[in-house]
Amino acid sequence: MEDWELPVWAIRPNWSESISETLGWMTSVAREESKGAEQRVGWRNVPRRTVEATYNPIGRERAFFDLALHTLGKHDWMVPLWFDCARLDAAALSGSSRLSFDTSGHEFASGDGMVLLVGEDHFDSVAVRTTGFDATGIDLLAPLDRDWIAGTRVHPLRRSQMDDVSGGNITSRVSEFRLRTVNVNGNGQGDAVGTWDQTHDGDAVLTRRPNWADTINVDLSFLEQRYDGGIGKPYSADTAGRAFRGHSYEYILAGKAEKWDFRLMLLRLRGQQVPIWTPTFADDIQIAASAAASATVLQIEGIGITYLGGPTAGRDRLYLPSGQIVQITDCALLGNGDEQLTLAEPLDASLSPGDTAHFVDIARLGHDDVEIEHLGDSEGAARCTLTFVNFADRRAATSLVGG
Repeated sequence: MEDWELPVWAIRPNWSESISETLGWMTSVAREESKGAEQRVGWRNVPRRTVEATYNPIGRERAFFDLALHTLGKHDWMVPLWFDCARLDAAALSGSSRLSFDTSGHEFASGDGMVLLVGEDHFDSVAVRTTGFDATGIDLLAPLDRDWIAGTRVHPLRRSQMDDVSGGNITSRVSEFRLRTVNVNGNGQGDAVGTWDQTHDGDAVLTRRPNWADTINVDLSFLEQRYDGGIGKPYSADTAGRAFRGHSYEYILAGKAEKWDFRLMLLRLRGQQVPIWTPTFADDIQIAASAAASATVLQIEGIGITYLGGPTAGRDRLYLPSGQIVQITDCALLGNGDEQLTLAEPLDASLSPGDTAHFVDIARLGHDDVEIEHLGDSEGAARCTLTFVNFADRRAATSLVGG
């Protein structure tokens, strides 16, 4: 059955509660147990998407809700992306084959597709087929058979299945249900996933700063070989010689442009598959003396890096205010308590006393399922927490044994 032959779910959600969208990838991660290097294989070209929202149907919408779930509960439906909302810039008159509005930051289909024009209720809303879109609007397969005023809401429709329903009747006329749907078709953006603003050594760099309103949680793990016979002194060895951090960054996204860019970043990361350089975003280094552009040494306030043995994997690269990432090759303690860092390459911009820098380490997402909590539609806010996990950055495969 084609999309346009399916029933349409046009009962609007209750925005007093957020709408939860989850994008799910599937990645196999094989980790070297002694040093922490990884091999990752992604099994999904595009993520699965589930959407969960609260509905409070009233009157005849409540009756339709009950009938729909009873009769076609496991049938395919065309369900709107309620958090993806555009509004008509101008009235669309009967006989017109064009809907005019700014299409940027929305998930409208580039070819055959469907959108929902939202009326007063489920019975007054209309699903229409589209043939494509450009920057200023969408073209329709058939002319409209009624007028739609400027400001009418337009949502992309996606083929979906009902996955879980919970709730009940509040009164004889009002229900409240939490409904989760799963998109049946792919959810990638094709060639529209974009490119990274910055890369380092061929991998992406995380330039989006987290929300510091909440604590950035950090979990440290070690690759430990431990032997304990229960009688004598136990033996323990840190085989990797470093800690592997898991750090959770919360993001508050405002407006459709910011949310769209964030979504494209998630599609590029592909769950746990794609590596990315992640700064700590903490003031790890404070510059103690001016350094000119092209300098290859930095004088910093002492933090004990020399005392602790010098730069080590995961703490040997700095993310500077200019956005440059530089590697530390050596360090020394100065007589006044400051420390001097030797860099592998010259600075691309000058630094002044009081400037700060962050350590940066290679990482990946620590989870394949990413939940976006939509607090409003396209022009509203959304919230998402991402956990990044470090791994050993080994660029070359080990040599064959006996070859």
